Amino acid sequence: MIPHRARHALVLLFALVPLSLSAGPVDEAREMHKAGKSDEAAALLEKALAADAKDTAAPLLLFKIRSDQKKWDAMCDALVVAGKRGIAWGVADDNSRQINEALGACFWYAKEEEKIAVFGRLAREFPDVYWRAGWLSICLTGHARLKHDADVESVEKEIFAIKLDAMQTFRVGRAYVECDLKPGKAAELIETALAQRGALPLPEEAVARETALTEMGTWRSYLAYAYESMGKRGPGNRFWEAEPADVEAFEDATAKCGLAGAQGNRVAAGDFDGDGWDDLSFNGAVFRNNRGVFERLSAEKLPHVHGAGSLWADADGDGDVDLWVFAQKPAVRLFLNDGAGAFAEAQDTGMGGELESGPEGAGLADANADGLPDAYLAVYEGGDLGGGRVDRLFLSAGKGKWADALESAGMGEEKAEPKAGRGVNWGDFDNDGDMDCFVSNYRLQKNYLWRNDGKGGFANAAKELGVEGVATKTEESAWYGHTIGSCWADLDNDMDLDLVSANLAHPRFIAFSNKTQILMNQGASLKWTFCDAAPWSGLPYEETMSDPSAADFDNDGDLDLYVTSVYRERPSWLLRNDGAGHFEAVTWRAGVVAFNGWGHAWLDADNDGDLDLVVCAGNKAKLYLNGRGAAASWLDVSLKPKAGRTAIGAHVSVFLGDSRQMREISAGRGTTSQDSARAHFGFGKRTGAATVVVKWPGGKVQRVEGVELNRVVEVTERE
Repeated sequence: MIPHRARHALVLLFALVPLSLSAGPVDEAREMHKAGKSDEAAALLEKALAADAKDTAAPLLLFKIRSDQKKWDAMCDALVVAGKRGIAWGVADDNSRQINEALGACFWYAKEEEKIAVFGRLAREFPDVYWRAGWLSICLTGHARLKHDADVESVEKEIFAIKLDAMQTFRVGRAYVECDLKPGKAAELIETALAQRGALPLPEEAVARETALTEMGTWRSYLAYAYESMGKRGPGNRFWEAEPADVEAFEDATAKCGLAGAQGNRVAAGDFDGDGWDDLSFNGAVFRNNRGVFERLSAEKLPHVHGAGSLWADADGDGDVDLWVFAQKPAVRLFLNDGAGAFAEAQDTGMGGELESGPEGAGLADANADGLPDAYLAVYEGGDLGGGRVDRLFLSAGKGKWADALESAGMGEEKAEPKAGRGVNWGDFDNDGDMDCFVSNYRLQKNYLWRNDGKGGFANAAKELGVEGVATKTEESAWYGHTIGSCWADLDNDMDLDLVSANLAHPRFIAFSNKTQILMNQGASLKWTFCDAAPWSGLPYEETMSDPSAADFDNDGDLDLYVTSVYRERPSWLLRNDGAGHFEAVTWRAGVVAFNGWGHAWLDADNDGDLDLVVCAGNKAKLYLNGRGAAASWLDVSLKPKAGRTAIGAHVSVFLGDSRQMREISAGRGTTSQDSARAHFGFGKRTGAATVVVKWPGGKVQRVEGVELNRVVEVTERE
């Protein structure tokens, strides 16, 4: 829990005003404010400022404590008319705004040495503040929102007065005027200030520098939102222009493919009718894929239900996938597939109790090796901020029953000290044939990696393996990160699972919260430890990264990343893997920008040999069809396990010439989304016949030689 720091706003004023005013009225105003006489303090400062009107050498920082807004505007206008350089801002309940405005005033008015002095004072007084020229991002956000209430012309007058290739504007009194702060100048000034001051010890210096640089990057999100609001997705959009030109665009086929009315914040892909076309479930609302066009399943075939999320998995071992729907009450509703396209709700499963809070993440896997799916539910916080609620582990007990086995399975640590759970990812990261479980937790709390001992027990190995997050305080009160979603994927094609952990990381708190991590598995020789490769991977900083996934969208043989970002003004990211561990943003060129994204799924919706993308953005579905088609070689592998067994957790490897790739079959990723159960592989320009190797749950290995490319091949588990 971060304490509110509104008091810094007033302190900031008194730290900066001596550049213009003597200490006498400032000290007197401070005492008035402490005594609750805010209006009197404001009046005193106004009088002092007016008396100081002859001094125009330094920036004059005006501060409204609680005085009348009209009076304040009038005073500012009078100062402007009189040639007095001044700036006003709002109430003192948000210190970040006051600091933003102070920085803006320095950029505009002060000489270089004055800017350095102000930054030095800020750094000494407030090493953890919101470092940014926040007025830019605030304007971009506010003006972009006008699009919903005004015509484009009126929006242009506001937005493009501050577009990046023009002059910036700044509010003085009630008038907007131009200033000479060019794009990138703010970051340059902060860099200069940080380089020239030496008041802080090295650790705090590094913290202040990172805080400044990450915060200066947040303006990108607001500008992206402004571009999107005005439909500027091509030339003239600086992000589009900065991305590589060789990216082929996806097509927004939401309406064409029947999903214009689909709503939900999480999506799961699965072929429930066995026709070879993946269907979709949005929080329990099922849409059948009729050869590329989706149709909502009628209430006669499936009762209309809406949960916090849903997943597909064969619960009864009859060979078709059933629908699992998660909510606070009941925790799990299970709808059994009759094999003819209709569902009936299972009763008395043992999973129907009420949770203390809603489940943010859910994942399915065969944790106890009985052939049937088990469920882990990451339960979020309750009414008290940061107060986690106990997760659930439902293990199959046979005959359509599941038992809550959190403590008996060795996960008592979660029950003793519940975390604010956000995401669940089952995966066999140590290649020992059993399913381990990564649980991502929010509110600066550590993450779990429940390592399966193969005998029905789990132990938390997150700390020793390097995936619990980086503690930024003492062991007694460590702060980690706001981890939301995560995903397992073999990003470097070394035949083991790596981990992408998405963290919401506010710049003002960057000193003690983790950014998104790309945790590379070091393999058996280094005891399955992980190393964060994000700093040199090219991964962009985005404050609100939420839910990552990995998929080879361009069929070149390596896994790319897609990461959604929660909050309305925040864009998603499509990051292309260059095959050497570096990722580059191609979101705008690919045409898959989505704002306020959450759950998403990869599947070949039109069965043309490339992966398409479904994104839940602002609670509405978007379907992006990939246009690459047969431009590169590909292969999809579909698994058919023995009767009464599941394929969840199987490792599918394909070898072709110098290419070797591995995928794991999963049922649930991150914050309860699900990709297609068909393992998809791309091979670029490679040709020839491939070898497919399947490591089934439990460790049995099956090899298929001479597999032709550019088709879907089904591998049936041998008896």
